[in-house]
Amino acid sequence: MRTLIVSSALWLSVVGCFLAPATAEAAAKHYLLVRGVEEADGVKSGVTAELGEMFVAELKKHPELIVLADADALAAAQKQHNLPALEVALRVLAAGGRLDDPKPGKQYRVLDRFVRLAVFGNTLPQKTLAIGGDGDGEMKVEIGRQADVEKEGKALTLDCAKVAVTQAVNMTVQKLNLQGKTIKAKK
Repeated sequence: MRTLIVSSALWLSVVGCFLAPATAEAAAKHYLLVRGVEEADGVKSGVTAELGEMFVAELKKHPELIVLADADALAAAQKQHNLPALEVALRVLAAGGRLDDPKPGKQYRVLDRFVRLAVFGNTLPQKTLAIGGDGDGEMKVEIGRQADVEKEGKALTLDCAKVAVTQAVNMTVQKLNLQGKTIKAKK
């Protein structure tokens, strides 16, 4: 009996591996070509490389999106499946923070960081603005006098960025899912 259960589980996992790509492809509604991360004029976040990785990872969490690496892959994919294509970019609108002295009666300083982001998406090949979403994150942490402010600040900025990227991508996906649907107002 034990052999039967183990062999059945093994068979189901093997079959599941072959079916998973087909179901992922069937759930997809849009192709995305990621153009990267840019910073607004005067903004220096210091984490653009990490933001790019977070952005692509967050986009890949959504089964309705197929994230492609380059235009050639997009052209080949569109020949197979006629899905709409978007070119998306992440823009850092604001980033910064401050270090506050300890409050009276406290011994720890307060390190504050924030990040504000926006996703912009253009249709391909028309290049008309089609979609967008924004997100922001702010966090504070108490640090001691001996703490490395730069190291702690970068880690805190990355935590804020993760929250902001998740918000921006979720808002973008929600807007994509609402396209073409009529929304009735409640009376």
